[in-house]
Amino acid sequence: MQFAVVASTMVLLLGLAPVTSAQTPESEQVRQLLNTNACVGCDLRSANLQNLDLGNANLLETVLDSADLTDANQCNTRIPSRPAYRQDC
Repeated sequence: MQFAVVASTMVLLLGLAPVTSAQTPESEQVRQLLNTNACVGCDLRSANLQNLDLGNANLLETVLDSADLTDANQCNTRIPSRPAYRQDC
Protein backbone atom coordinates (compact mmCIF):
# COMPACT_ATOMS: atom_id res chain seq x y z
CA MET A 1 0.00 0.00 0.00
CA GLN A 2 2.74 2.48 0.93
CA PHE A 3 4.61 1.71 -2.29
CA ALA A 4 1.49 2.47 -4.35
CA VAL A 5 1.01 5.80 -2.57
CA VAL A 6 4.67 6.76 -2.99
CA ALA A 7 4.72 5.64 -6.64
CA SER A 8 1.56 7.59 -7.51
CA THR A 9 2.89 10.63 -5.64
CA MET A 10 6.14 10.46 -7.61
CA VAL A 11 4.24 10.28 -10.89
CA LEU A 12 2.15 13.26 -9.86
CA LEU A 13 5.16 15.30 -8.76
CA LEU A 14 7.16 14.46 -11.86
CA GLY A 15 4.18 15.18 -14.10
CA LEU A 16 3.76 18.65 -12.59
CA ALA A 17 7.45 19.52 -12.64
CA PRO A 18 8.44 22.04 -15.28
CA VAL A 19 10.63 20.72 -18.05
CA THR A 20 14.10 22.14 -17.50
CA SER A 21 17.61 21.04 -18.27
CA ALA A 22 18.62 21.01 -14.60
CA GLN A 23 16.73 19.93 -11.50
CA THR A 24 16.84 22.12 -8.42
CA PRO A 25 18.57 20.79 -5.31
CA GLU A 26 15.18 20.78 -3.55
CA SER A 27 13.60 18.55 -6.18
CA GLU A 28 16.55 16.16 -6.00
CA GLN A 29 16.15 15.99 -2.23
CA VAL A 30 12.39 15.44 -2.46
CA ARG A 31 13.11 12.63 -4.95
CA GLN A 32 15.62 11.17 -2.46
CA LEU A 33 12.99 11.32 0.29
CA LEU A 34 10.41 9.57 -1.89
CA ASN A 35 12.86 6.87 -3.00
CA THR A 36 14.49 6.10 0.35
CA ASN A 37 12.06 7.42 2.99
CA ALA A 38 14.98 9.43 4.40
CA CYS A 39 16.58 12.78 3.76
CA VAL A 40 18.95 13.43 6.66
CA GLY A 41 20.43 16.92 6.57
CA CYS A 42 18.42 18.00 3.54
CA ASP A 43 17.18 21.52 2.88
CA LEU A 44 13.46 21.11 2.24
CA ARG A 45 12.69 24.72 3.12
CA SER A 46 9.37 25.69 1.47
CA ALA A 47 9.02 22.24 -0.15
CA ASN A 48 5.55 21.05 -1.05
CA LEU A 49 5.17 17.78 0.87
CA GLN A 50 1.37 17.82 0.94
CA ASN A 51 -0.38 14.46 1.13
CA LEU A 52 2.89 12.49 1.07
CA ASP A 53 3.30 9.29 3.06
CA LEU A 54 6.21 10.20 5.33
CA GLY A 55 5.45 7.44 7.82
CA ASN A 56 8.65 6.25 9.51
CA ALA A 57 10.73 8.69 7.45
CA ASN A 58 14.05 9.93 8.81
CA LEU A 59 14.24 13.73 8.45
CA LEU A 60 16.71 14.40 11.26
CA GLU A 61 18.87 17.50 10.73
CA THR A 62 16.60 18.47 7.82
CA VAL A 63 15.54 22.10 7.35
CA LEU A 64 11.75 22.15 7.05
CA ASP A 65 11.09 25.88 7.54
CA SER A 66 7.87 26.80 5.71
CA ALA A 67 7.59 23.30 4.20
CA ASP A 68 3.97 22.41 3.50
CA LEU A 69 3.17 19.20 5.38
CA THR A 70 -0.61 19.55 5.06
CA ASP A 71 -2.27 16.13 5.27
CA ALA A 72 1.09 14.35 5.09
CA ASN A 73 1.26 11.08 7.01
CA GLN A 74 3.85 11.77 9.72
CA CYS A 75 3.29 8.63 11.78
CA ASN A 76 6.56 7.87 13.61
CA THR A 77 8.46 10.31 11.38
CA ARG A 78 11.75 11.52 12.85
CA ILE A 79 11.66 15.29 12.44
CA PRO A 80 14.16 17.86 13.80
CA SER A 81 13.55 19.15 17.31
CA ARG A 82 10.61 16.93 18.12
CA PRO A 83 10.22 13.30 19.13
CA ALA A 84 8.80 10.71 16.77
CA TYR A 85 5.47 12.16 15.80
CA ARG A 86 2.35 10.03 15.97
CA GLN A 87 -0.60 10.96 13.84
CA ASP A 88 -3.12 8.45 12.53
CA CYS A 89 -0.86 5.57 13.53
